[in-house]
Amino acid sequence: MIINPRIGTTVAALLILAGLSQPSAIAEQLSRIAENNTTINDSITNIELAYGYGVTINFTPVGETITKVWIDNPSFVTVSVNGCLSGLSQNECETEGATLLHLRRIQDLDLPQLPKTEGTLMTVVTLSTKGIRVYLFNITKADRVSTVNLIIDIVD
Repeated sequence: MIINPRIGTTVAALLILAGLSQPSAIAEQLSRIAENNTTINDSITNIELAYGYGVTINFTPVGETITKVWIDNPSFVTVSVNGCLSGLSQNECETEGATLLHLRRIQDLDLPQLPKTEGTLMTVVTLSTKGIRVYLFNITKADRVSTVNLIIDIVD
């Protein structure tokens, strides 16, 4: 599966990322994104995770470095990277950043503060010479391994 991030965004992505509900606030956020040279990809990519297999997302082809990863409901998925990100690494980061992100499904954890769900949203923030980009991934539980997206290469 190949993701082709385009300049621009959808209102839905802004609502998810910024928690905005007013059209004027959305327009203001679009302005800020343009000013800060930030691009939000215009779609949410679906990733299915099955037991025993992981999915790797590769940002190397576009020369982007992962700077932050958020998973809204971490009760069934783990994340690791080929570098160091604060919050994901056990030690302090001497140099932050990664180019590969690996997701793995785990047995559901009972986290009292989180509702039981079959999926979660993952937000990945990257940085390159082109600026900041934000990627959205809808992660869902699967019974079988998907041969479609074991490795996802991000390309322009």
